[in-house]
Amino acid sequence: MGEPAWEGDTMLDVTVTAHGVFTNGTSAPLAVDNADIPNFLGLDDRGESSVIELYGTYDSPPPPPGEPNAGEFVLESGASVVYTAVSDTYTDAVRKVKYWQADNDGYVLYYPFRELVNCPVSFTAPTGPTAIPNTFSG
Repeated sequence: MGEPAWEGDTMLDVTVTAHGVFTNGTSAPLAVDNADIPNFLGLDDRGESSVIELYGTYDSPPPPPGEPNAGEFVLESGASVVYTAVSDTYTDAVRKVKYWQADNDGYVLYYPFRELVNCPVSFTAPTGPTAIPNTFSG
């Protein structure tokens, strides 16, 4: 936790930063939007989101020198990429969070051959623990 990114804004007083890893578990390359990460949720006692961040950044490779950024990158089959979500929010909202979780909904992946195929990619979440207990004590 650190200082808010919005200096002088007394409404936002906590910055939550989360890192995750996104892996392409399909048998084909996927196109991924540069900012559309898995939704980052802070869940309360009832499993409802008191903190949510829908956008972030991927640690994806830049385009070749002199090329404009296309706003997306291709993730090859089996490859992984780290992503970061940063949420400037209220202390009271973070105190309500019991668990942090990345949600499997809310972002779009597609096959990068749009001129031939433009179909959504369906996937399932990996097995194992999916939530991290909140340790914020501010």
